[in-house]
Amino acid sequence: MARGLGSSGNSYSYREWAAAERAARREREQRERKAEKDRIAAEGAAREEEAATKTQAIERRVADLSSLLRSSLPRDPRITFDSLKLTATIPPLNLGPLAIPIPAPQWADFAPKPLSGLRRVLGGSQRYQASCAAAEQAFADAQADHEQQESTRQRKVAAARANWNRTAADAKRKAEA
Repeated sequence: MARGLGSSGNSYSYREWAAAERAARREREQRERKAEKDRIAAEGAAREEEAATKTQAIERRVADLSSLLRSSLPRDPRITFDSLKLTATIPPLNLGPLAIPIPAPQWADFAPKPLSGLRRVLGGSQRYQASCAAAEQAFADAQADHEQQESTRQRKVAAARANWNRTAADAKRKAEA
């Protein structure tokens, strides 16, 4: 008994092995056929869903066109000379950030803290006077800078208004022509 333990042993014979291979191959082929059927079914479902989506879009478009037709029927189709005249389209003046004035500096932002009782006694009043003078100078500089910036802003606003006036006059001239 060269192959195994004999007819009563636990080893497979060639026939049993071949039968097991055939069964495994059949099972594999069945799984492949089932997978192919599932893939085809999924593609069909996807096509049906796409068709339904396109159908809904077309139905919406048809409804829109029908409502457009219904809404335009009661309108008088005659065209008058006055309806063909062009009117001047002048956009509103938009100054953007130039429309907002620059806030003026406030003394409260520059004023030094008042002296407490103990600092007054210990000679803090001279330092306080010096810090007040420095704060007054910084406040005066800030006011001068603010006046310069505000006058520049106002010049830009005037230039923007003049440009808008020219654009509006040109649009009116073209519409009248």
